[in-house]
Amino acid sequence: FLDLIGFEQEFGEHYVHPNRTPKLGGYRMVLGMLMLLFIGFQRLGHFAYVRTDSMVCGILRVRVLPAVSTFWRYLISLGIIQSASLLRLGAALRRRVWALCDYVPRRVTVNIDTTVATVYGAIEGSRKGHNPQHRGKKGLRPVLCFLEETREYLCGTQRRGETIRNEEVARQIRQFRKQLPESVRDVYVRGDGEFIGWDSVKACLDEGFMFTFGNKRCDPPFPENGWYRHGDYDYNECCYQPMGWEKPCRFVVMRIRKDQMGDRQLKLLDSENYVYRVFVTNKTGRPHRVITDY
Repeated sequence: FLDLIGFEQEFGEHYVHPNRTPKLGGYRMVLGMLMLLFIGFQRLGHFAYVRTDSMVCGILRVRVLPAVSTFWRYLISLGIIQSASLLRLGAALRRRVWALCDYVPRRVTVNIDTTVATVYGAIEGSRKGHNPQHRGKKGLRPVLCFLEETREYLCGTQRRGETIRNEEVARQIRQFRKQLPESVRDVYVRGDGEFIGWDSVKACLDEGFMFTFGNKRCDPPFPENGWYRHGDYDYNECCYQPMGWEKPCRFVVMRIRKDQMGDRQLKLLDSENYVYRVFVTNKTGRPHRVITDY
């Protein structure tokens, strides 16, 4: 498979080697880490269990794998430059694999979200924040972007353990185009309320992307005569320019009666009888279709 997709050739073209030069070379060190993930292990320490495995040693062309600490020292030597080069490598391999599969989509959907990586010990940048599985513990908060259609990781950033700033979201969105094959013309970006802001909206508009972001920061004035019923819920839309935004945008809303909510977790705009889910979008179509797609 690695030969089929030309992995070693693309690696040599895109990877930027760190200062540390191990005996195996950068290619086989990275390939060893990838092999660990392919097999199903999650930590470098698990190399101890496969040091003499015939398949892994055969692929890496050694009689026995280096000690685990060798892989750790190499991993620690990697920096931002290697992170960017691995993203370029991923984009190049994506083009090759899609071409081999004759997969030539004109439109893709990118889902963007943050997660919490709990840390144990004094890790630089860790903070106490939203961590439902380990309440009160410090963590990092990486942002991750995935392709909906193929479930591929597109790009992302390791971050401090604090809520992402809108400028960071915009920087991430501006990376999407160069990570995608040339056949892709239309990109649809989806994110929750953590990503709404003028910087992220402007980045999508500048790049020519469609977008839908959840809303938790502004209260658009939806017209009373604009409500309509579809299925179990009411829907509405308006054009609204929040404070600090350079132009008005389309906001759509779903209104849910509180007695219909059940166990739904909807910490959004609230009123006496209803809970509202509000989104900002430049996507066309009736509000219920936009929200259902989201």
